[in-house]
Amino acid sequence: MPSILRADGEDGDDAQRHLQLSQHIIGDLFGTDGGFQLQSLAIRGLDLQGASTALMPILRSRALTSLTLQECRHLTSLIQCCADDQGSLPCVTTLKIASPSAEESHCLDLGSLNMLLMRLQGLTHLLLSVSGVPSSQATVRGLQAEAVTQHAETLRFAYLDVASQEPNLFIRGLQSCTKLRQLAVASIGPALQAFPSSTSAPIEPVAMDMLTALKDLRTLYLLDDVTKPDPDNQFANHATYLALRSRHLHDLSTYAFEGAPHLNVVGVGRRLRIHSQIERERQHRDRSQSRSAQQQDSADHRHHEGTEPQPPIYFIRAETKELGGRRTVAATEVADLQRLQALEPTSDILDVVADSNRMLRAGKDLTPI
Repeated sequence: MPSILRADGEDGDDAQRHLQLSQHIIGDLFGTDGGFQLQSLAIRGLDLQGASTALMPILRSRALTSLTLQECRHLTSLIQCCADDQGSLPCVTTLKIASPSAEESHCLDLGSLNMLLMRLQGLTHLLLSVSGVPSSQATVRGLQAEAVTQHAETLRFAYLDVASQEPNLFIRGLQSCTKLRQLAVASIGPALQAFPSSTSAPIEPVAMDMLTALKDLRTLYLLDDVTKPDPDNQFANHATYLALRSRHLHDLSTYAFEGAPHLNVVGVGRRLRIHSQIERERQHRDRSQSRSAQQQDSADHRHHEGTEPQPPIYFIRAETKELGGRRTVAATEVADLQRLQALEPTSDILDVVADSNRMLRAGKDLTPI
C-alpha cells in the first residue's frame, strides 16, 4: 500500500500555520495505530518538526521499502530520529531526500544524514538533492565516503546532488560501488578540466579510475553547470562560444565512454523545473513585454544573448571505423530525451527533477509518483 502526503496551501509562507497544518495531517493519518503496512511512503511539502512520534510505527515497519521526503521543512528533526532509532527503516532499499532550497528551515544537517546512511543496510536506490548546514559534529564537512561505501554491494541508482562532500568521495566512495547502473553526480570539481579545455584529457585520472571501476554503469549524468552561457563574456561571438562548448562536452563524453565499458548515455547539465501552464504563460508575457526594450539596444542584446539557463546536453555511445579497420569509441549528441530513453531504457535518472511537482521514483522497476 503506497502513501503520498502533500501540503499545498496559501499559508505556506506562514511557518507556524504550516507547522500546525503538517502536524494535523500527520497526526490524523498516523497518530493512532491503524495497522498500516505501507510499502512506500512519500511526503512532500510538510513540516517534519515533531513528526517522528506519529511516523515512527510506520518507519519501523518491515513492510516499508521506500521513503521519499521532498521539499519538507525541518528535515533534520526526522532524519536524526531515524539515525538514532536502531529499529527504524529496517527494510528500506529506496531512500530519496530532495530539498534543494537554501532556506534554513529546508536545509539538512549532513552529520545526521551520514549517520543514517551508515546505519542503513542494502540501499539500492539513493537520491540526495539537499542543501547542507554546518554539522553539529565538528569533524563532518559534508557527505562522507563511508556513507556511500556502506551500500557499495547493492547500490544500483545514485543521484548525489550535495554541495558539500568529502574531497575524496570519488576515490573512496563511488569507485567501490561497482554495481551502479545509473549515476548522477554534482560538484565533481577538479575531475572536469576547465572550459575551454586544453589539449589535456577533459577528465582527470581520478575520475577515469572511478569510471573504469564501474563495470555495470549504463548512464552517467554530470549535474555540474558546465552548459551555462559564457559567464565572463570572454567570447565576442556567441556562436563561437557555443561551438567550443559543444566540442568540449563531446570530448568529455567520448572520454567517459572510453573509461566505462558499458556506459551508453552521458548527460551534462541540469534539468529545468517543470513549470505549470500558468507559469509558462506568465513567462511568455514577461518576455513579450521586455522584447521591445531589448531591441532598443542591440549591443546590450548581444551581451545578454544566451544568458537563460541551458537545457542538458545528451550523448550516446557510438563507434567509428578507421581505414585500417580499427574501431574507436565516439560520442553522438542526441537532442530528444524521449528518443534517447527509447534507445537506452535504463536512463530514468535523466528524468529526475528534484524540485518539481512530479519527481520520478528512482529506478526502472518502480512506478512514477
